Amino acid sequence: MFKTAKAGDFFLKLDELLPNVPNAKNLWPFATANGVGVTWAFNQYGYAYRTDLVSPPPSSFKDLWKPEFAGKRGTYITSNTLQMDFFLVACGIFGKDQYDLDAGYEAMKALMPAKISDFTGNMQTLMDRGEVVVAVLDDAEPMQARDKGAPFAFWYWTEQQPILTQTYTISRYAEPVQKKLAFALLDRALDPTFIGNMGKEFYLRPTVSNAVLPDNLAKAGVVNSADAIKGFWVPDWNSYLENEDDIVETVNGIFAS
Repeated sequence: MFKTAKAGDFFLKLDELLPNVPNAKNLWPFATANGVGVTWAFNQYGYAYRTDLVSPPPSSFKDLWKPEFAGKRGTYITSNTLQMDFFLVACGIFGKDQYDLDAGYEAMKALMPAKISDFTGNMQTLMDRGEVVVAVLDDAEPMQARDKGAPFAFWYWTEQQPILTQTYTISRYAEPVQKKLAFALLDRALDPTFIGNMGKEFYLRPTVSNAVLPDNLAKAGVVNSADAIKGFWVPDWNSYLENEDDIVETVNGIFAS
């Protein structure tokens, strides 16, 4: 989405979009902070781990690099946003800040051997089988697995707190009927009843202040308040895109070695 926005004037500006979406009046400020689209749901990043195979549980970002997890830790291919966020957090934790790419490259080298998955569903399968015991993940799938009785738990990164966002934007050049339908779809996504049901089924967190959390999220300690979103961190995606070719080539080389 950021790449397309940089390429030209393809999306409606937020000041054009939001007045056409009545439920947008209830959005928390961070839902439009990206300046490109409207985030209608999100989850938080961290490490999922097997409670029966990991002791003690992770308590810092650097714990994924512990020697006992060699070959049994997991992350993703470079085209997956989870790996992008993981890499940029590693740049800051092992280096000066998110722009310290060399520190990130060294961190990825030190992470090997690791299991590299293409998407979260496959990572979940690897964890079910015990081939991976701790992995980069968002909190939705581990919470679902735990509530079904699987020996899963989740530790949220504390040093940096990026989030996995579900974001909509609308094409400036869509036909009038298509644009009207797009506004209606976004408004529906921001309806508190709709997002409440999405939270119940898929453990998605709301971005509207008037949503009531379902029991499964409330029992997990999730709250829907202005304070609950303090500390969330959005990487500088424009900088990432400027360096994307180098990052992808270098990290792919590390993962393939």
